[in-house]
Amino acid sequence: MVNKTKSPPPSLETKNRPRPRVVMHKLRVKERTTAVEFLAKKTDLSKTKIKEIMTKGAVWISSSGNQKRLRRATHSLHADSFLSIYYDEEIIELEPKLLEPIFEAQTYSLWIKPSGLICGGSRFGDHCSVNRVIEKQTNKPCFLVHRLDRFASGILALAHSKSAAKAISKQFRERSVDKVYKALVHGRLLKNIKLESPIEGKKSISHVNPICNDQSRTLVRIKIATGRKHQIRRHLSEVGFPIIGDRQYGSDSNINLQLVSVFTGFICPETKKKVSFELPRAYHPSL
Repeated sequence: MVNKTKSPPPSLETKNRPRPRVVMHKLRVKERTTAVEFLAKKTDLSKTKIKEIMTKGAVWISSSGNQKRLRRATHSLHADSFLSIYYDEEIIELEPKLLEPIFEAQTYSLWIKPSGLICGGSRFGDHCSVNRVIEKQTNKPCFLVHRLDRFASGILALAHSKSAAKAISKQFRERSVDKVYKALVHGRLLKNIKLESPIEGKKSISHVNPICNDQSRTLVRIKIATGRKHQIRRHLSEVGFPIIGDRQYGSDSNINLQLVSVFTGFICPETKKKVSFELPRAYHPSL
């Protein structure tokens, strides 16, 4: 089953609508003040709007070479620090959606990430990112221990303590985590293949096994021994089996990327025993 998301043709109203406003500034603080007062003077944004975009992660503070998001409007600023504001009206107006958990422990959890949702936010905000949404949803701190491609979907693990984040991140970094993906690709793949073309000069290995096919598509199972950026998408495209819905490495533009993380296994930071998790079947791609 392919999840189609065709966009309706633009109406006259849409065509005539003004473009969303974008404001980007890097501003030097010259005297002691609060963040909201400073930004209200330096921009034409209202204090209410400034507080909103700060809460949503679009304001950054730089001091002594370090940069981080600044969310508290009453934060006291010192001379010679810098504030950067990245206000994109369209991004700020997005509404975060509740996510579905697969498993929740005290120090970590696993969730179903939908296609199109970013993991860690951008300079323009993080209120719709996976970790921020789950932080709000669970009222726990959230630490990303790995990432999924923005347009991929499926299992995503998060930690809720620094020690758990360190333990799980180490396993992902050392490639000791069991990860299985499924994808729906163009073309008829009839045998198992091992793909080894380097990505950006680095060793990259993907194992691809066909599950079933029809006249023009194949459902495949993928295990990767490395984790390069867009590895699965690039490898499959290179050998003539681009993933359905891949706008960058294929030619589809009106459906979601049919690449799904369906299985994850690692050593539990609490019990020190191996645990594994499978995505509910309803979320698997299928022919």
